[in-house]
Amino acid sequence: MILLPKLAVEEGYLSSQDGALPLEDGQIQPNGVDVRLKNIELIGDTSFQLFVGKTKHGSRTQVKKLNMNGTDAFRVFPGRAFNVECYERVDLPCGVAACVYTRSTLNRNGLLVGCGLYDSGFSGPVSFTFYPFSNGILEVGVRVAQVVFFKSEGEELYKGSYGDNAA
Repeated sequence: MILLPKLAVEEGYLSSQDGALPLEDGQIQPNGVDVRLKNIELIGDTSFQLFVGKTKHGSRTQVKKLNMNGTDAFRVFPGRAFNVECYERVDLPCGVAACVYTRSTLNRNGLLVGCGLYDSGFSGPVSFTFYPFSNGILEVGVRVAQVVFFKSEGEELYKGSYGDNAA
């Protein structure tokens, strides 16, 4: 069952990462909460390694910000994958999980979001992968995806870690 987005925000399941860019009422949608672009990294050409109990991520390169009429923006292009970090973070208690979905505006312009499940107990930044099928420019702070919260019957909490040594 999808949880009410306003309740998810009130309960603190989604908040601003550093208080740098507070959540706005316009981000709350009927079934989820829009999240805003903070940073983009190009997922590199070096290989990643997945082993039982240890992950080594491939290289990532910071995408250079463009100054477009006094605003910061990023350029994305087809044929590559981009790691995206948002201004928001999730803090999920037992019984609540979340997924990130592509906003329809991005979908109509050939930009897809790929994201895994945020398990109960996970705390960390909202991030995902962009797969652009066309050239585009995205302004910092623009709404790029939507987080949907739902009830989970799981009895245990996430035990992994976020970052280079993720399990």
